[in-house]
Amino acid sequence: MSNNKTKPTNEARDIAKSNLKQAQQTYEAFSQAAERMVESTQMGLPEAAKEFNGKLFSYANHNINDMFELAQKLIQADSMEEAFRIQNAYLSKQTAQLQKQASEITESFQSKKESK
Repeated sequence: MSNNKTKPTNEARDIAKSNLKQAQQTYEAFSQAAERMVESTQMGLPEAAKEFNGKLFSYANHNINDMFELAQKLIQADSMEEAFRIQNAYLSKQTAQLQKQASEITESFQSKKESK
């Protein structure tokens, strides 16, 4: 028995690709504006706070770009099984990445605290 109902059509993929591209462009514009705003509001902050804010902003951008990459891969998936495999790989990678980021933030705090 054919499984055509679970396969995305080319038209659906094209729509998804277009929507994803538009979302990425919107995010890029928002991210650039947010970065300029953060830079302008940090002028009087201590260097450690600037570094911390920069690190958080970098992590957020990286994580969001990973989500866009995930969406692109899901658009290309030819079956539900492939989509689930892609999603599981992303979740595993993202979990490890978030743990690493949390560890780096903790280490940064500890080293700043010890240097006082």
